[in-house]
Amino acid sequence: MNNQFHSKIVGSTFCDGQKLFKHLKVNDVVHLVPEPKNKFDKYAVRVDNSDGNKLGYLSKDTAKIIHEDVMNDVQFIVTVADVTGRNKANLGCNLLLVCEKELWDDGQYDANFYGCWEHSRCLF
Repeated sequence: MNNQFHSKIVGSTFCDGQKLFKHLKVNDVVHLVPEPKNKFDKYAVRVDNSDGNKLGYLSKDTAKIIHEDVMNDVQFIVTVADVTGRNKANLGCNLLLVCEKELWDDGQYDANFYGCWEHSRCLF
């Protein structure tokens, strides 16, 4: 099934994301919020916790690929796959994103899409 993938939250050190990561657990639901008026990236997709607090963003490459679907209310179920770095200064958060529709045809990966996930060391 080609409707799920993993990604990471970026930019958490520029908001309260690091503090909020400490309270996240595997399988917690988080929400994608498009920010088409973001002054840094018109394709920005913010990631909020279940209370509506900003955790950070999807990476630019990832956001550009799924932004249109998020803007058009295509349903994504997004859950915490892992919180990393608990013994380090900065925490990380890996996500599992499951889309209601197929995102690509079998064997026909868009080069940019595949490169995005490969770069972030995430698996399909």
